[in-house]
Amino acid sequence: MEGTVACYADDASVLTPNAPIASGQPAIHAVWASLIGPGTRISWQANKVEVARSSDLACIEGTCRLTMKDLQGNPVNDQGKFVEVWKKQADGKWKVVADIFNTDLPLAPAPPAEPKE
Repeated sequence: MEGTVACYADDASVLTPNAPIASGQPAIHAVWASLIGPGTRISWQANKVEVARSSDLACIEGTCRLTMKDLQGNPVNDQGKFVEVWKKQADGKWKVVADIFNTDLPLAPAPPAEPKE
């Protein structure tokens, strides 16, 4: 997890499904800590990479897969997509400055409404 978080710039933002924007290293660490647990596997594949003419910004879009266990220990498989914006830092290293990802799975049906008396 530390290696994943280290890919983000200090002022980066992560936009996860169903949650507020996480900005800065502590908030990004908390996002990944909530996603990565024992038995969790995450993989991704870049399908499109574009670098700005200025050579200091890049955009990556692609697909991702997540396998984890729910609270009952049952396997959960998810697939989705992502967009990342990378920026070359003053030291020449590339870091993520914006990351958004979401699922391709349909929304769970809403529970039935309580009957009114």
